[in-house]
Amino acid sequence: MEELLQKYLRIFEFGSLTGIDLPYEDKGLVADKEWKKDYFKDQPGYSVWFPGDTVNMAIGQGDLKATPLQMAQAFSILANRGIQYAPYIVKDIRDTEGNLFPDSLREEYKDLKLNEYFVEIIEDGLVQVVGPGGTAAYSFRNFPLDKIPVAGKTGTAEIEGKQDYGWFASYAPVGSPEYVVVVMLEEAGSGGSNVAPIVEKIYRYIL
Repeated sequence: MEELLQKYLRIFEFGSLTGIDLPYEDKGLVADKEWKKDYFKDQPGYSVWFPGDTVNMAIGQGDLKATPLQMAQAFSILANRGIQYAPYIVKDIRDTEGNLFPDSLREEYKDLKLNEYFVEIIEDGLVQVVGPGGTAAYSFRNFPLDKIPVAGKTGTAEIEGKQDYGWFASYAPVGSPEYVVVVMLEEAGSGGSNVAPIVEKIYRYIL
């Protein structure tokens, strides 16, 4: 039986290819009981899914792998209130006279029918991340949040044998979102201290 956390991660299409028009995309990993049983089949003591595994996954730790593109897609879904658009690099293709090739248009989307009540709770939490007391508050202390509200989440991913990877995922302006910005720095340490300042500068430039 699929656990609730894995169910919703897969609704947001973690563990799957986004289908972007680029080669070598990685689908990441959403681990579950069956995956762990198979992965540790030669080590029975590690093959059981414990409650702690679910707790770890809930904060992005443990056997969960996500790409920056998957995070961008997830934040886009939240920003668009459950509407998922297919990511792409090439918007359209035209001939030398500017005529559009009809088959090149990409406007694929689907409605995931998320509960608006819960989406608003999540968004409120993301807004608090950059506000007073939030983990990115210092990085956004001089940003005009009263005019351009930002929803974001800091992250610090652990990889065995390496220093922590820093993350910051976000969208803005809250209420009428135009941009999703996700930055991940390998072995950069804290997302709040070392990555959020980069995102703040990006928003200053594009907004």
